[in-house]
Amino acid sequence: MTGVQNWQDHGTPEQDDPMVLIAIPSLASILVAGETKKGSPLSQAEVLQIRDRATCKFVSLSARRKLDEDRGYIDINYENVWDEWRKIREWLKGNPALNAQPRAGEH
Repeated sequence: MTGVQNWQDHGTPEQDDPMVLIAIPSLASILVAGETKKGSPLSQAEVLQIRDRATCKFVSLSARRKLDEDRGYIDINYENVWDEWRKIREWLKGNPALNAQPRAGEH
């Protein structure tokens, strides 16, 4: 059959754009909120518990990339949550503008 290509020669849509797990809202924002509420650093057990309780869904990898681009950062990977969370915490600590707290009377 000239001019006809077998779809198997090009992989399936799932292979070209696999499904990945994302948190809604982002796992990074959920962890920041959890640590802010606690008032001290989260333990590994607490980070894993927050991850396990997060609302999540599967989306295509291309959809996740678009979401990351729109959000302005790449969210934490579910499988590597503890290591990635520790890196984000270090980055946040070194970023005074992100850690600024309003003074009394400011909103």
